[in-house]
Amino acid sequence: MKDIAAMMQLSKGEQKNILREHRSTLVQRKQKLETIIDQLDEYVDGTDISHLHLFDDSSILSIQEQYESEAKFIYGNTEKYQEFEANVSELSAAEQEKSYQQFSVNMEQVFRELAKHQDLSPDSGEVQALVGEWKVCMEQFMSCDAEILRCIAEAYTTDRRYAGYFDHFGDEEFLRFLYQAIMVFVEGGEK
Repeated sequence: MKDIAAMMQLSKGEQKNILREHRSTLVQRKQKLETIIDQLDEYVDGTDISHLHLFDDSSILSIQEQYESEAKFIYGNTEKYQEFEANVSELSAAEQEKSYQQFSVNMEQVFRELAKHQDLSPDSGEVQALVGEWKVCMEQFMSCDAEILRCIAEAYTTDRRYAGYFDHFGDEEFLRFLYQAIMVFVEGGEK
């Protein structure tokens, strides 16, 4: 329970602030779900679907904002997260947005290439070179040691939101392949 241990290191005031932010995120999610349920009820009652606002996400945090909020909640007290925040805070809002967009494009390219190589062994040279590119993308914002890379690989396999994201790149085995390839990379001493 490393996450709880990190929280316990914070002052009561810091803990309360983080939990208030987390609660706010949860309330926004609840409101969005209530809106969707109401909209679905209206559709069932005869309202034309084009008049509904089922996919209006203005009342909830984006996935990126959710991840940022959760990352701060869980890792905010760690050296790596503080390094990430320091690097990002040096950028203007426009530069941050551009960096995040480029990061997303670069990551998608790496995942698409990895999916094309899914028929190879996770420890093949081609696959490991692509995992190296993935690491370079990650290091745009912070240095990534073996522990961080392992945590990210674990998150990919345990956070259901990632499963939906990775469905775009390969078949149902892609996520397992990606995890294995990252683990080979990490255990091989991050070539």
